[in-house]
Amino acid sequence: MRTEVKEFIENNIDEIERENFKPLYDRLSAMAFADFLNRSMVSNFTETLLGANIRPLEYLNYVPDFYLYRTSIPFKHLELDTPLHHIGTLAFAFIDSLEEVTLNVLNVNVSAFLYCKSLKEVTLKETTVIDAQAFSVCEKLEKVRLPATLKKIQHAAFKGDTSLKEVVFEGTQSQWKRIMKDGWRGINPSPITIHCSDGSVIDI
Repeated sequence: MRTEVKEFIENNIDEIERENFKPLYDRLSAMAFADFLNRSMVSNFTETLLGANIRPLEYLNYVPDFYLYRTSIPFKHLELDTPLHHIGTLAFAFIDSLEEVTLNVLNVNVSAFLYCKSLKEVTLKETTVIDAQAFSVCEKLEKVRLPATLKKIQHAAFKGDTSLKEVVFEGTQSQWKRIMKDGWRGINPSPITIHCSDGSVIDI
């Protein structure tokens, strides 16, 4: 445990015991955005809580920024079925072991799963927005399942995902065409087939 994280825990033990995690993560995230060297403090804090059998997401309706950024905890599957408002910026970025993700979440924020080099499959439920670079440079990502609720895929959300072969969209072809998604796979990507509920379309 980093010295700074140990001191942070000692100074905020009352909040932790009251399971009041939001202000703690707000403070840590602000520090991480102010200085990139503090990014690992957030994930180190999370790792310490998990090591003590405390699960912060049971008390939050979102995943904080940098939640498990570059974590050394080895896990292959991430399944969050409880409805969440958003997955924070860089929350699960640079996790080498992660292979499969299933999320019930409204928004996936910027770079949430950036450079997850072993990630192969993503399933999103009830999602409305996938932000820029959310799943960018996940080179082994092959299959993505997207809900009919989706309204916007920001630029480069899936850029550099060179293995992406299958996108299943639970809405219709007409709904897919209405989604704001200019440049969602970067500049000049290869054509890909989108399997919709009423047939398939080629996305270029």
